[in-house]
Amino acid sequence: MTGATPTLGTDRPRISPSEASGSGPDLIRRAHAQAIENLFDAVVVTDLDGRIVDWNPGSERLYGYTRAEILGRSVTILHIPEQRDHVLADVLQSVERTGRWQGEVGLLRKDGSRGWIESSVVLIHDHDGVPVGALGINRDITARVEAERELAAAESRFRSLVEHSLVGIYIIREHSFVYVNPRFEEIFGYGAKELKGIQVLDLVAAEDRARVAENLRHRLRGERLESHYAFRAVRRNGEVIEVEVHGTGIELTGEPAVIGMVQDVTEQRTAERQLRESEERYRLIVDDMLGRVAAVIASREQLRARLLAPAGANGPAPEAPGRPATLDPDDARFLRDVQSAIEKHLGDEAYTVERLAHDVAHSRSQLHRRLRQLVNVTPSDLIRNLRLQEGARLLKEDSAAVAEIAHAVGFKSVSHFSNRFLDRFGR
Repeated sequence: MTGATPTLGTDRPRISPSEASGSGPDLIRRAHAQAIENLFDAVVVTDLDGRIVDWNPGSERLYGYTRAEILGRSVTILHIPEQRDHVLADVLQSVERTGRWQGEVGLLRKDGSRGWIESSVVLIHDHDGVPVGALGINRDITARVEAERELAAAESRFRSLVEHSLVGIYIIREHSFVYVNPRFEEIFGYGAKELKGIQVLDLVAAEDRARVAENLRHRLRGERLESHYAFRAVRRNGEVIEVEVHGTGIELTGEPAVIGMVQDVTEQRTAERQLRESEERYRLIVDDMLGRVAAVIASREQLRARLLAPAGANGPAPEAPGRPATLDPDDARFLRDVQSAIEKHLGDEAYTVERLAHDVAHSRSQLHRRLRQLVNVTPSDLIRNLRLQEGARLLKEDSAAVAEIAHAVGFKSVSHFSNRFLDRFGR
């Protein structure tokens, strides 16, 4: 059987000029031999038992074996181990049944490295039409297969990232959704199939619809706009939510499209509004409290001035020395900062003048001098007075026992609190 197989080795004779002008069949036979010899693809000839009886230089380049090394060996030596048990059987079964086989299989080179080939195998017949062997033409597709695998892996990673993203991801074409991820479905309450039949603007609150439509129109035209913006959206159940979108124009199957991300920021925006409202209420309370403190201090200064005035003196009481009639904005802000710092530590019995000075970015002497000048009170007296005022408020509310209130406003001793309270309020 091997004797009937054509020889493709490198020792076959070249076509001479005299032979080129010879008979047609001989010329064609030699031309075929030369063509196979110079093919870049690997050509492998085997007998019906799968033993290699010939191969061309392309096979040497692909597999690394010389012709002398490979002749007589089973073709399975070229197969990766996990395919050896079935590839040869599959090939022989197919060529015996249909006369040919085509497919992609792994290859094993002489140096142990692996790759992939695209192979086409046909039967070889003798002059009587009896099968005597097989001819395989193998093309190296390792680079293509590896690129496809890398692309598939990258697509899998990207798909996993998108499908498990914490933000909604969408693709829009012609004002309709062509893709949404699971998070997008959660945000709006629709399934992916439902969204593909919904116009984008159907998810936008009426008051923001014109702005979103204009923005989407510009993006589909490929115009560069602000990378993100916010609007009010409508969920499937009718609930209005606030969302932020980040989008950009792309080309999808030759047509303009928009890809982007959407986040539900309803809770965040609600919290921000509540914080602003709380800050405003706190500012009004602080301003009111500071005004009351200033009024109390001014009243006591006027009383002190009247008591210190000479007997029988007429006219209004003199102004407290060093205190201006009105406060400039910096001084007012300073007094608010002082009061705020003290109020934050009313229950901290270890909160000292030194810590207060640090909190308002003053030295102890600067703090003492400035408070004396503005409200004619020492830092320690101001700390104590604000604690007693808070204690008076709690006592008036009757919200706790005296001992609990004393500790809540920074007094370790109930008797000390009581004595100071009587000194301050006289009851």
